[in-house]
Amino acid sequence: MNFKRLYLSIIELADRLGSLLFASCCLATSYGHSALCALSAYCVPLTLVRTRRAMCLTAYCLLLATYCVQSSSGVLAQEPFQAPALVWKVKLKGPILSPPAVHEGMLYIPMSNQKLYRMDVRNGRYEDISKVNGVASLTPQVYAGRLFFMLDGQPKKDRRMLAAFDLKKKKTLWQKPLLNTWSTPLLHETTLYTGAEDGYVYAMDIETGDTRWRFQTKRRIRSSPVISDSLLFIGSDDNHLYALHTETGRLVWSFETGGSILAAPAVAEDAVYTVSYDQNLYCLDQHTGKLRWTFKANGSLYATPVVSSYRIFLGSNDRNLYCLDARTGRLFWRYETGGIIRATPVLHEDVVYMVSSDRHVYAADIVTGRVLWQYETEGSITVSPVIVDLTLLVGSEDRHIYAFRKSGM
Repeated sequence: MNFKRLYLSIIELADRLGSLLFASCCLATSYGHSALCALSAYCVPLTLVRTRRAMCLTAYCLLLATYCVQSSSGVLAQEPFQAPALVWKVKLKGPILSPPAVHEGMLYIPMSNQKLYRMDVRNGRYEDISKVNGVASLTPQVYAGRLFFMLDGQPKKDRRMLAAFDLKKKKTLWQKPLLNTWSTPLLHETTLYTGAEDGYVYAMDIETGDTRWRFQTKRRIRSSPVISDSLLFIGSDDNHLYALHTETGRLVWSFETGGSILAAPAVAEDAVYTVSYDQNLYCLDQHTGKLRWTFKANGSLYATPVVSSYRIFLGSNDRNLYCLDARTGRLFWRYETGGIIRATPVLHEDVVYMVSSDRHVYAADIVTGRVLWQYETEGSITVSPVIVDLTLLVGSEDRHIYAFRKSGM
């Protein structure tokens, strides 16, 4: 009998057994089975004592077993999720078309009834601070005591006005006509950036509204711009994502997808993420535009994804909220709601808050996707929620703004 070969076979079998026990230990940790963790930690050193990997696995499993035992005894137990409570609910005089601007604990809400409302986050009390000359739409922006927002149909029905409003004096500073646009303006230093229906990206002086530069794409722009370092990223209905120099408008690179890009891209570290009507999420290198990976959903993608640490969250017309590995595009989990998701989710600590056209607000664990809480409103929700001063604010098509609050939020 070849004892050496038999010995090596036994060691190989023990090594495989140890790997299996190691995997069991990791799985047990995920589900909180402390007894299995302790068993794995006890068995691994017996089977792998003669291998180099045994020392690493043994130490790791002992740590996991200790963690599980302490968790089960309450030593390391996390505090249970505290469901947000509805603290106020206010009905407005028109539908809410976009998330409000936030400034010093106040919400600024341009309405479809040609009113500009200012609302106190603490109690929902609001006042009409100005009558605007048009139907206000899209998310406004606040900078240096001024509110910038778009007005529909002025002075012609196929045009909009970009308006600057002084919040202290409660008066309009200037208005500039733009061909119809769904692009939310972006403020950066002394320049306002936006896209328009004529296919141009505009850079405008925030003091006067004068154009500093413009860049032409091949079709209309409904995406909103974002900036990272000295690069501005914006999508177009010509299927391209563009990277432009913020000072000059010079094209740095462009990337072609398989469909129109309606949402603003997201940037994190050295990557830019963009969704397309072709149902794909693309991860690109910020500086070169080189494709790193793609993820295909089962429906069109309209909402801007959100990146936190190494996770990325995005909603889809297929009713799902997806959580992916931001580095590889690998699916961590998905949760299916009862309606399409066109709004960008928001994150707070270890919870992702999302809304759906099924009229619900959801709170889910960012690691597991398990729904921790949900609330049904009286109308479909397609506007992204916001969190201000520990308050979760949700606008619904029932013309209400709902405010939820919990301790620690």
